[in-house]
Parts: sequence; C-alpha cells; structure tokens
Amino acid sequence: GLSYPGFVPAVRPDPASTSVPETDANPSRFDLTATPLKAVLADPEARAIVAELLPELPAHPMIGLAEGMPFETVLGFVADGAPAELIAELRQRLTALLP
Repeated sequence: GLSYPGFVPAVRPDPASTSVPETDANPSRFDLTATPLKAVLADPEARAIVAELLPELPAHPMIGLAEGMPFETVLGFVADGAPAELIAELRQRLTALLP
C-alpha cells in the first residue's frame, strides 16, 4: 500500500472551540449568483427594478436564451455597456428585497 513517512494526522479541534457561521442576518429574496434570470423577472417587484434600471433587458430578443442562466451571469454580459454605479444599484436593490 501507500506509505507516507513522517505523516502525522491533524488533531481534531475541540467542538466547543469551533463555531458554525450564522445564517445571513439580512435575508434576501434572491441569491443573484444562483437565481435564474427567469425567476427574477417573474417577481413583479424585481422586474420593476430591472425594467427601471435596465429597460432593454426584459424585452431583449435573446432573453429566451438567458432565462435559465443565473442573474449574475446575465448581468456580466450586460455590465460591459452599463455604468458600474448602475450595476451596483441594481444589485443592491434586488438583494434588499425581503423574502
């Protein structure tokens, strides 16, 4: 078999000394890195925000190809032609929507 001279297994930490990350104190309706564009646009409040800041996105002729992609992925395509402040505001307002 395999041999690893000098190998010493790590010591397990004391469970009392470790911490589990707390859940997000500020829950959001959307995880923009995982939520598909279709789900964001299906939500009336989120769609209104997107339509206000990026009016060309909901009606774009290629939207059907992007609906299954995570919102952040689609935003990456759009961000090339949009001001950084606008993209930051869009992210902030969408993540501020409560579940």
